Amino acid sequence: MESEASSQSAAVALKIAGSDSGANAGIQADLKAFSANGAFSAAVITRVTTQNSGGVASIQPALPESISKTLNYTRKAIVYSTTINGQPFINHFP
Repeated sequence: MESEASSQSAAVALKIAGSDSGANAGIQADLKAFSANGAFSAAVITRVTTQNSGGVASIQPALPESISKTLNYTRKAIVYSTTINGQPFINHFP
C-alpha cells in the first residue's frame, strides 16, 4: 500500500518537537505552516506542554524510548525530504 506522503509530489517534512496545547507554537503551528505551503508532514512528539497565550504551566518530556520508536517506525513508511528539529530539551523550568 502506498503511503499518503509517497503519493504526493510535494515536499515531505518530519517535525521533531514539542506539542503546544494552545496551538500557537510547537508542532501544531509548524504542521499548519507546512500544509499551507503545500508540504505533507508528520510529527514526532518530544514533550507535551500545558500552556496558553498567558504562559507555560508545565512541560512533560516524552520517554526517550517512545521518541526513538516513533521516529524509527515513521521512517519505515515515509521518506522525508527534510527533518526539522525544534524545542531542544530544557533542564531548567522557571
